[in-house]
Amino acid sequence: MSERTNSITNGYCFQFARVNLTERKVSVEPLDPNLLADWVGGVGLGAYFLFKEVPTGSAPFSEDNKVFLFTGPLSGTRFPGSGTFCCVTKSPMTGFSGASQANGFFAAYLKMAGFDGLIIEGVSSDPVYLVVADGTVEIRSAAPYWGKGTFETESAILEDHQLTTTGASVYSIGPAGENLVRFAALVGDKGHVAGHNGIGAVLGAKKLKAILTVKGTTRVTPADGEQFDELVKSVRTKARGYMKGMLSSHGTAGLVLPAYQLGELPIRNLQTNTLEGVENIDGTYFREHFEHRPKTCYMCPIAHNAWVKIKEGPYAGLEAEEPEYENISTMGSNLGIMRADALIYLSYLADDLGMNITEAGWVLSWLMECKERNLLGPYQDEVRLTWGDVNGVEEMLVTIAHRKGEIGTLLAEGVMRASRAVGKDAALAAVCTEKGGSPRGHDHRARWTELIDTCVSSTGTIEATFGRRFPAALGEQPIDDFFNHETVSRTIARINGWRQFEDALGTCRFCTGDAPEETVKAVSALTGREMDIHAAAHIGRRIVNLLRVYNCRSGLTKEMERPSHRYGSTPTDGPVKDRGIMPHWEETRRIYYENMGWDPETGIPTAETIRSMGLDTLVQ
Repeated sequence: MSERTNSITNGYCFQFARVNLTERKVSVEPLDPNLLADWVGGVGLGAYFLFKEVPTGSAPFSEDNKVFLFTGPLSGTRFPGSGTFCCVTKSPMTGFSGASQANGFFAAYLKMAGFDGLIIEGVSSDPVYLVVADGTVEIRSAAPYWGKGTFETESAILEDHQLTTTGASVYSIGPAGENLVRFAALVGDKGHVAGHNGIGAVLGAKKLKAILTVKGTTRVTPADGEQFDELVKSVRTKARGYMKGMLSSHGTAGLVLPAYQLGELPIRNLQTNTLEGVENIDGTYFREHFEHRPKTCYMCPIAHNAWVKIKEGPYAGLEAEEPEYENISTMGSNLGIMRADALIYLSYLADDLGMNITEAGWVLSWLMECKERNLLGPYQDEVRLTWGDVNGVEEMLVTIAHRKGEIGTLLAEGVMRASRAVGKDAALAAVCTEKGGSPRGHDHRARWTELIDTCVSSTGTIEATFGRRFPAALGEQPIDDFFNHETVSRTIARINGWRQFEDALGTCRFCTGDAPEETVKAVSALTGREMDIHAAAHIGRRIVNLLRVYNCRSGLTKEMERPSHRYGSTPTDGPVKDRGIMPHWEETRRIYYENMGWDPETGIPTAETIRSMGLDTLVQ
């Protein structure tokens, strides 16, 4: 007997569930088609509702803050990589808007359960989790799961509901989220992570432990099914060849050696750009020295992820995800840990504790340097941590996740707050923005595109760029000198919008990276709304500007939009020796502001920009 299905057209269920944890109440609310046309989904809908519903003066851990979790129109379709969702909230890292995406199966199953998204508000008096299944959302006690790691929580919830990962998805917070570690993450599908901006900490403040989504009977029918299927085939073919097929053959770990050769691999808290033994933590080493099998997300043709099994040594028997590039760079080269087996374990541990591994890496590299240089003041004797100390890093991750002692409480605040609390020369060693966020897993002193982007972003992480790759279809000339501050700042401002449109779609950038025009055409065939790539980028730019207005009203100033002393320092060795952006920073930021249509003195979008983005009524 065939499965009974509920067919929806145009890519949407046209409804979301509002979950009020204070009142233990769930309501299903409609989504206006005109609203969807303006904001699409994902980060777009999250930005809209954040602006409308979270007061600019509210604190990230207050009852006023909310988490806006939305799929996109492509979620749950046959489009490659369409298991992606986005969370938007007021970030405890910066105090401004923050967004984070995660892949896997969750978004597809949420759409199949009949919802385009969830709005989570209020604060529960005791730990709870949500069960989403075929048009219903239930709030249940999470007492049996509180205190457990994300992997045990996922397994226990599935077992208690007599479900498996085939047809159900669980995302949860770990001890880091429960203890309000500012960089706590939301982790699901055995290692997929919405890592940035402290989403897990906000959920922890609300005492929401997990969300179980059960694959329901809703199925998406494209407006033009024949054209949609043709475009899906084209995108799938291009996705398999993305980055010349390296992602399929080596995973993102294959980026380690190229990053080192460009001076982009972070090493010992950005004190140097030279390192011996890089080949021992590169993708080739992982694939040649460990048993591995593919781990795929929903409708993914790339399968860059892999399960790896350690056969010998102190972690023998552990089967876990192969570390991503950012895990290897921030926990490996950045901390002096050059053992592949240790990086598999530490990546597993960070995910299980439910914390953003990149911020954890930056706060620990800061701690190691300060310990070595005797800069920790009252904490100096409490810290026993040196470069390459695997056991010490393991102990410190647990200490942070549980806020153990004064040092655990200090580091749980993130590198900016921790370094400022210690003060003096310790503050000069912190790698962060002056807003409070930290870079991804690259040394951005060799990647000015992302250094500028990270400092001025309204999403709390890179907003406009994707390394050195830019969609030619947007009409901008390729950057011929990545160390020309005028060209770099002007170009990233002009293309800003496309990446946020992608993050509104509910799909993975690895799948769409080489197919921007086909992706836009697929959205048109799915929704029945015609658009080209410029109209799509305009929607993304509208999202960027709305978040910008929100942040300016929340107290953002241009003085906050700069790198910390170490983050903006000039490399003293390696491939980009003596290339420094800080002598040009004021001009760089001014050029960026002007090309965004923002006041060059304040960074506030001008009245003309507000009108051109169609935001004048909303932001008045």
